[in-house]
Parts: sequence; C-alpha cells; structure tokens
Amino acid sequence: ASAAKGVFLEPPADGDVVLVLGAGSIGLLMVRALRRTGWTGTIAVSARYGFQARKAEDLGADTVLRGRDQLYEWAASLPGAAAFEPSMAPKFVEGGPSLVYDSVGSAGTVRDALAVTREEGRIVVTGAAAVSKLDLTRLWHRQLRMTGVMVYGPVEHEGRTRDIFDATLDLIRADDLGRFSLLTHTFELEEYRDAIRVALGKDAHGAIKVGFRVR
Repeated sequence: ASAAKGVFLEPPADGDVVLVLGAGSIGLLMVRALRRTGWTGTIAVSARYGFQARKAEDLGADTVLRGRDQLYEWAASLPGAAAFEPSMAPKFVEGGPSLVYDSVGSAGTVRDALAVTREEGRIVVTGAAAVSKLDLTRLWHRQLRMTGVMVYGPVEHEGRTRDIFDATLDLIRADDLGRFSLLTHTFELEEYRDAIRVALGKDAHGAIKVGFRVR
C-alpha cells in the first residue's frame, strides 16, 4: 500500500520520464504498481545492491542505476538535459526526469531528487522521514512540486474513489506477485534475532522482505 499510494496520488502522465529512488521492497513494488496501472513509459530505478537491480528489471524497470554517479549520468543523458557542477554548490541536472518517486526518504535521496528533477517536475516522497538540513533552493527556483505520502486515506482508482487498501488489493489480485519472490526470508517468531540480522544485512543475504511464519 505504501508503494501503490504514491502512484495513485501522483500518477505519471503521457511524456513523463519516471525515476524511482531506492530498490527496497517499497521501491520495487512501486515499479510493479506503475506497470500494473498501465504505465508503459520509461522507468529508471536506483539500486544499491546487485540482487535489487536484477529484481527491479524483473518487475518492469527499463534502466537500473548503481550509485549516484550513474544516477546523475543517466539524468544528464535525457534529451535536452545537462549536468552542472558549480564550484560552491552541489552538482545538479537541468532537464532530468519529470517525476521522481523517493522510496527511501533519507536526506541524501531527497537531495538527489531535488537535484535531478526537471523544471516544474514532481517529487513524491514515500520513504521514512529523515531529520536533516536541506537546501530547498531548487524547489522554488525550478517550481518543483513535492508530495509526501502516508498509508491511509482515499485514492482515485479506475474512475472512482476507493480506500488505499482496497485499491491495493485489486492490484495484488490482478497480478501474480508470488512469482517475483519478494518475500525472501521467513522465520519462526523465536528466531527473531536471526530475522533482524538478515534484515539488516541485505547485501550479504539478498534480503528484500523478511517475515515471520504464523501458525
């Protein structure tokens, strides 16, 4: 529902170039939600780990970006875009993606979203909140629109207003998510220490979603 809410709240329009920051469970499910709602345009995803990159492609991403350098290079490679590295300010891109979904919500990813989104573009922050000091100059100077997302409330889906959970269940029923193996690890409740260790060691264990078996 976290992933779907962002897509329902700020759906892509014709001609948009979409960037999803982060390839954890929310970012990956956001890619799938975009495809399941009928979006056929470009989706790029930034992924920290190789297993996340492969899963993003399986779920419908066109381009996977590994690291900030690739992210900025890709944004600057879009038609009409250009990268700038001022001597007294962080680098930024003009003419980058028009719609950015930040599934991480860290200070770093919000900065990147502000730096690469094109003029009058939209940023949707679905990740956990971060306490940070941000330079919001580009927000007003490039007339960007930033929206925060939380998992509750109504959304527009298939021409009518629905609760986000009902709309998300419709997407799940229409798709065989099980074949993508997003639930990578399960544990008995008494194995909670192992579950936490695996969840915190994503790269070493290839963990996307970690859960407990309920009997």
